[in-house]
Amino acid sequence: MTRNLDAYLGQGQYWMSKAGEFPVAEMDAIYRRRALHWLTRNAAELYRLWTVEAYVEADSSPDLETLIKWVDSRPQNWVKGTALYAALMEGVPQELIP
Repeated sequence: MTRNLDAYLGQGQYWMSKAGEFPVAEMDAIYRRRALHWLTRNAAELYRLWTVEAYVEADSSPDLETLIKWVDSRPQNWVKGTALYAALMEGVPQELIP
């Protein structure tokens, strides 16, 4: 079974917006900056959804160490470690990075 949010954040080819799927390679620096800002602003909610997906779709219940890691995690740091975030960062000038 594929974890949808995990698969989305683990790729760097497409950004999903209200208008639909958009290739990251075709995004200009300002659009990328807005996407980066959206990811960091919504990191806590994305992380909650990601952990619920991981818990529900796991073959077995997570152990105590995994649950503690999830609780102690810093969502903004977590989202910055995703492949999608890294792909969006390419070509964005330092002064535009959130």
